[in-house]
Amino acid sequence: MKHITYIHEHSDWTEWRWSDKKLLPLVSRVRILQGRLLGKLQTFEFDLKVDRDITDWLVLFL
Repeated sequence: MKHITYIHEHSDWTEWRWSDKKLLPLVSRVRILQGRLLGKLQTFEFDLKVDRDITDWLVLFL
């Protein structure tokens, strides 16, 4: 099993910065997959209010 290193485990974690170049493709891919999942769930008539709230929140970061 691969050990996951959490951000607070790094000695310089308070100086942490992200790279848009690395992060945005991952966030974009998750957004596409989320849309596909929500579309499939709608065919089963699930209540998607919580998912819409999450989506509204995510839009702020894209």
